[in-house]
Amino acid sequence: MAEPASRNLSPNEVFQLKVFAEYSDGNRRDVTDGSAFQSNDSTLAAPAGDGKVKAGTLPGEAAIMARYMNHIAVCNVIIPLPGKVPDETYEKLPRNNEIDDLVWK
Repeated sequence: MAEPASRNLSPNEVFQLKVFAEYSDGNRRDVTDGSAFQSNDSTLAAPAGDGKVKAGTLPGEAAIMARYMNHIAVCNVIIPLPGKVPDETYEKLPRNNEIDDLVWK
């Protein structure tokens, strides 16, 4: 299992990904040092050695795969667009049905 299972990052931020093996006898062991890491999009987030993951400069979403022996775990990494959209922008969006009215109330 990979911890955390998902993480939001700022551009260029680095965080520590941990990998744990859970054995049939109930024991749990940190196997980060013996794990291999790979990104599905290294421009967004990439392994940076020793279980660390570094976000790129672009917003988006990437998956970091951690492999230990024949087991795989994934951590989803999200780099959101900077800033906040003002509530007024959402209030001005068209409402085409009763579902839209419920969502924006």
